[in-house]
Amino acid sequence: MCCRSSSTTRPGSARSRTSTRTCTSRSPPRCAGKQLALGAAALKLHPVHGGFRCDDAALYPAYRVLEEQGVPLVVHCGTSTFPGSANENADPAFLIPVVRDFPGLNVVLAHGGRGWWYDAAAFLALSNETVWLELSGLPPKRLPEYYARFDLARLARKCVFGTDWPGVPGTAANARAVAGLLPDEVAAAVLAGNATRVYAGLPL
Repeated sequence: MCCRSSSTTRPGSARSRTSTRTCTSRSPPRCAGKQLALGAAALKLHPVHGGFRCDDAALYPAYRVLEEQGVPLVVHCGTSTFPGSANENADPAFLIPVVRDFPGLNVVLAHGGRGWWYDAAAFLALSNETVWLELSGLPPKRLPEYYARFDLARLARKCVFGTDWPGVPGTAANARAVAGLLPDEVAAAVLAGNATRVYAGLPL
């Protein structure tokens, strides 16, 4: 495995997340620890693009580092149209043993189960205190459709707004659209409050 830093927020942000993907390194925890020491606020995994499953035992030492340092794990949880994508690896079911084995680790499902797993991702978030849905890449107006089997206001209490910047334009408009779907208190949590609970050391 190897790690790289990538921006998670708007331009001007001083924090980043580190992303692990298949490489020649044999020490994921050492690599993750190095990036966290440089200020990364999370570790993001791309199983769809890296060709691995998140329940791979080789990743467990890195999860342990995250849990010990209070840093969240972010996982690409949704289909991808990029050539060569292994979409089957984005199934949130592969995170069930991770959530069970690392009860102190916050796990963020980036893209909220996009494509095939909206229900599974939502259920996992509602049934586990440490699991969160991240809404990047999802058109706000379609959230009621995607999560039609759930009370959206209740589910949103486990959601974190994400931009997918710079790939998705209109961040401010999307934030307003999300807020328009929810009670003010819940919207404030989705747009800011939940992120400060989940991500390590983010400024208020």
